Amino acid sequence: MYKISLLVIFWFGTSHCEQLDTKYHISTDSQNWFQALINCKSAGLELASIPSEKEEANLEKFIKQNGYNLSDGYWISGTNLGNGDFYWASTGNPIIYTKWYPGQPDNSKTEETLFRDENCIQFGMRKSTDENLEPGWNDLFCKFKLRYICQEIDNCL
Repeated sequence: MYKISLLVIFWFGTSHCEQLDTKYHISTDSQNWFQALINCKSAGLELASIPSEKEEANLEKFIKQNGYNLSDGYWISGTNLGNGDFYWASTGNPIIYTKWYPGQPDNSKTEETLFRDENCIQFGMRKSTDENLEPGWNDLFCKFKLRYICQEIDNCL
């Protein structure tokens, strides 16, 4: 017979997690969104989520300080696969904070995507010719190969 113990922790006040800066890792390879999710998890990380303006600012700062180009586009864990509502696949949480580029998400079905849906979120804009591209989000066909952003897993309660 198995014995199960349950420990209930009550935490009052501000979580200490809010004070920590997320640590990001940018891939050197390009993968489709599904493989990016797997690769991050296999490395003990998770495909990045951006649940707040503060996290967005942290990621933007990381991108700029490390010389990455937003016109490359990078996979993050946002998707609407399933019921059609956008959520963070890494955490399962619904996407509340957003920073879509104007006109996005547009679920554009083009010849390049074989007229398939755009169900995954990229940070930046793939193939943009704008050298001064501001940070933002775009929905994209999940099987495109992009570099991706992993983040250290937040194990706080």
